Order: sequence, then structure tokens, then C-alpha cells
Amino acid sequence: MAKWGQSGVILSGSGSRASNIADVAVIIPTLNEAETITGALESARMQNPRPREIVVVDGGSNDGTSHIAREKGVRILFSAPGRGGQLHTGALAATARTLLFLHADSRLPQGAIRSIQSALGQDGVRGGKFRLWFEHRHPVLAVLAFFSRFSWDWVSFGDAGFFVSRAQYLKLGGFKEIPLFEDVDFFRRLKKEARVRVLPLKVTASCRRFCRGGVVRQLLFNAVLFCAYKIGVSPHRLAEWYKPWRDHAAPTKETLRPVSGVVPENQVRR
Repeated sequence: MAKWGQSGVILSGSGSRASNIADVAVIIPTLNEAETITGALESARMQNPRPREIVVVDGGSNDGTSHIAREKGVRILFSAPGRGGQLHTGALAATARTLLFLHADSRLPQGAIRSIQSALGQDGVRGGKFRLWFEHRHPVLAVLAFFSRFSWDWVSFGDAGFFVSRAQYLKLGGFKEIPLFEDVDFFRRLKKEARVRVLPLKVTASCRRFCRGGVVRQLLFNAVLFCAYKIGVSPHRLAEWYKPWRDHAAPTKETLRPVSGVVPENQVRR
């Protein structure tokens, strides 16, 4: 059977089949994600075929996140905090031909790797994302989940699980080290250079970024930040605006409830 080596790469034993291992690297940035990282890792490891690599890039956690990831046998890298820089560090370290970027509080659906392989096998398709399904029931989040089927900038954020061929990633120059909207920036550049696919399968996303200060209030504040970004306000200035809001909105137990498991393919809502 296949097993994970200390480097986070699957080692093939005598009973394993090469067809059960996909040339895909799952890259997960973390910063104090001890309560959520296990679910993300398990959703990646439960795939069939399995990804060849799982790389966790930690930005300086002090809650045992890296220890949990190391116990799971995945590859651990360390970098300065900042999602864009962490994602880029993981992408450059990975050796697989396909890169899949997953937030630590998101969960891959069953069949995710197989769907990526199928999409990248289509003419001109070099990347894409999944649709979203939020673990917290709220009408506003349901609307956001519905619109995640499109590739518009305002519904294409990193919690949807971006995937891209390694060659295309390097051609684009990867994620930028900016404090906000590194995901929007990357996906926008990807769409300009290649065909992208929005897969019908749904990544299960945490509602933490919406639930901290109330779903509607957070959505309106996010909309203000996004509009400011689109008219040219620096992500560094936007981060200064965002920090007091983030610090003021203390997370609740409900907000931080880990998402367990993955969404079965036969239960995916179209």
C-alpha cells in the first residue's frame, strides 16, 4: 500500500499502483490552524487518486500546527507570515506537475484530484477552481456559494481551491507577496493568460471570515475593501484598514467549529 514519506511525498510500496497516485501537490498555508489543519490534510489524503505531495507552509504558528502536520507525515516548510508568500514558497518547493492550493480551514470534496486531471486534459485549460459550499447555514452565504460557479473576480477567492499547472504558475510568476487579495490578483492574471475551469464539485469552506463580526456586516466590509482594491488602493493600505476590524471581531466557538470530512460526490449540490 502507498505510504507517506518524511518529505511529504508518497512512497510506493510493492502493493501500490501508480494509477492511484496523481502528479499533484496540495499546498496548504497555515498560521495557528491547530483546530482546522487535520480536516484539510485528511480531505487531501482521502482522495483517489492520491496527490503525490502534500506541503504545509507555516508562517510561525505557536499553537502546535506544525507539530500536528508533522505527525501526519506531510512536508513542513516555514516562511514569514503572509498567505501570498507562503503559497509561493510551497509552490516553488513542490515538484509535482500540478499545484492545488488549499486553505487550512477548507476541505476538498471526494473526486477533487480526478476532476482536476480531467479539466487540465482539456485543450487550453491550464488552471481553475472549485465551487464553494459553506459549512454554516446562512442565506447570504448560500448566495455567495451559488455565484461561486462563475469565474468573476468578486467570487474567485482562495478558499475555493485554486489549481494550476506548474508550468503555467511559473510563467505567471506565482502569488505576489501582498497582504490582501493575493488570490484575486493571481486568478485574474491566470484568466488573462489561459483558459480556466470552474469545477462542479464543491470545496467545503469555513465561514470564519464572514461570521466573526456578523455575516452581513462582514460581507459589506469585504465589498468596500474589494471595491477599493479594484480602483487601485494598495493592498498594504487595505491591510491597515482591515486589521482593526479583524482584531475587533473576536471569533466565537461557532465560528471556529472545524469542518469534518469531505462532501461525497453523490451528495454534491448542483
